Amino acid sequence: MIFCYTKREQNVPLVEETTIRLSDCFEMDEGEEPCVEVVARMLNINYGKNKELMEHCKPLMDYAVFVKKVRDYRKEYDFLEAAVNRAIDECIKENRLREFLEQHRAEVVEIMLDSYSLENYQKIVEYEKEHMEQENQQLKSANQELKGTVESMKNTMNEIESEKQTLQNEKQTLQTQNKTLQNELNKNIHENILSMIQMALEFGADEDAAIHKTAEKCNMSEEDITQLWKSH
Repeated sequence: MIFCYTKREQNVPLVEETTIRLSDCFEMDEGEEPCVEVVARMLNINYGKNKELMEHCKPLMDYAVFVKKVRDYRKEYDFLEAAVNRAIDECIKENRLREFLEQHRAEVVEIMLDSYSLENYQKIVEYEKEHMEQENQQLKSANQELKGTVESMKNTMNEIESEKQTLQNEKQTLQTQNKTLQNELNKNIHENILSMIQMALEFGADEDAAIHKTAEKCNMSEEDITQLWKSH
């Protein structure tokens, strides 16, 4: 497919020709191949481009001159219609598209006015599209950042939960160690009490006197000392 263009937009290259593809209009993953492809060869017929083609096709050359005149005069006149009419008058005088312009002058003026109106509309749409793409990109970045924050919070919560579990395990270990030490301490106390009673008996004291004396030294009741002595 081959077609020509004379529009001057920021996204249209000012080269002699270029190749465009239907797939360029769609977003695809890297390396993904389109199911259907249309390739077009686009020729630039703005005035001064593709001179060899223009030399062999006078209607294209005349059309390019006409479009250039409209653009040039558009800068001089407040109203586009005046610029178009002047371009038509000059082209008729220069025998460029004379017959066509004389027969279809009104239609040409209307088409040029609509064309420039459409061009302005397309620029607005393009601007809005670019603006929306920027907003979408910002939203994507914010969303990605939010995902990162959520993931970081999850990791932090997991670390806290892990530390909590570690502390609980340490607590249980300390409780077990404390219980063991307490049992050992009680055992040592009981053994010392029994040794004190035994020593008192060996030095000639009777059992009641030995228990009484041991209770005073250990600051315990005679009932507790007696129970411990009887159960050993």
